[in-house]
Amino acid sequence: PNAAVGGGRAAPARARVPAAAAARPLRARRCRAHTSAAPEPGPAPAALERFDVDGADAGVRLAATAAGEQQDGRAAVLLVHGSFHAAWAWEDYVLGALAAEGRRAVAYSLRGQAGSSACASTPTLEEHTADLAKVAQAVTERSGGVPPVVVGHSFGGLVVQQYASGAVEHPHASAYALAASVPPTGNKAMIGRFFRRDPLASLRLT
Repeated sequence: PNAAVGGGRAAPARARVPAAAAARPLRARRCRAHTSAAPEPGPAPAALERFDVDGADAGVRLAATAAGEQQDGRAAVLLVHGSFHAAWAWEDYVLGALAAEGRRAVAYSLRGQAGSSACASTPTLEEHTADLAKVAQAVTERSGGVPPVVVGHSFGGLVVQQYASGAVEHPHASAYALAASVPPTGNKAMIGRFFRRDPLASLRLT
């Protein structure tokens, strides 16, 4: 029976442990060690080469970073970053990975970003496209006349599309690749839809 506790409330009954179970010694749990193969080491960090490239306008200098040696007959990879980024966006992983595959990879900062020339006003898409043409030409000359594969991410993808669409006469490019690119129509409509759907989240992102 339960013993009464002050106030007339009964204490809960304790479960009885059989005498045989109480006398039984505890068994140590056997744990099997989990073993797995050590991960394969990744490629050693690539040595980075930093230099400046002429932009389309007089006095405009674009900061660039490169990795890897130029291989005869192989196109280099020219990387164009997105908004609020610079050449550093490609340094930790992409430049080294391309260099490990035997490619020379070059990333540059758009005008007004990182170490590139500052601008008195917001650069236009046409100015960015003209700068890309100058950089692509310089990379082609460095590669023995082989045009680079031009890769654009986000806003950089819009610059690449403009470059490939005929805005520049005789563009230097062996191929183009776009990664999460802004569409040719721009992202104004997309941003407007996002803001109307979730104003707070859009403000946090911008």
